[in-house]
Amino acid sequence: MAKKIDVFDLLPQEAIEKIDDMGYEFLKENGYNVDGAKDSPAKQKEIKANLKKDGKSLIYFSMIDKETKAILFWFELCKGKKTLATSKGIKFLPREEEENGQGKSEERPKGT
Repeated sequence: MAKKIDVFDLLPQEAIEKIDDMGYEFLKENGYNVDGAKDSPAKQKEIKANLKKDGKSLIYFSMIDKETKAILFWFELCKGKKTLATSKGIKFLPREEEENGQGKSEERPKGT
C-alpha cells in the first residue's frame, strides 16, 4: 500500500516551524504552559498529558485552494466533539514560476 501524502510533505521546513509556533501560541492563549516545548520532547509529552487529563485535544486542519494552490492551516481545541476554541489561520502561497523555470523567492508564510 502506498504512503498517503500529508500536506506537511508539500511544505518547506520554515513553514512547518511557523505552524508549530502557531500551535504553541494557541495552546498558551488557552492556558497551557508551553515554555521550552519547541525544543523539549519531555515538555511536549507533558503538554499532551495535560490535554488528555483535561479531556481535550488539539487538532490541526488544512485546506488547499484548488485555484491558487494556497495552503491554509488552523488549529482547534476540542473536548469530545465540541470545539472550544479556534486559532487564527496561516496561509502559505506557492512559488510563482518564472520563464526560466526558477521559482521566485516568495514562499513565505502569510498570517491571516
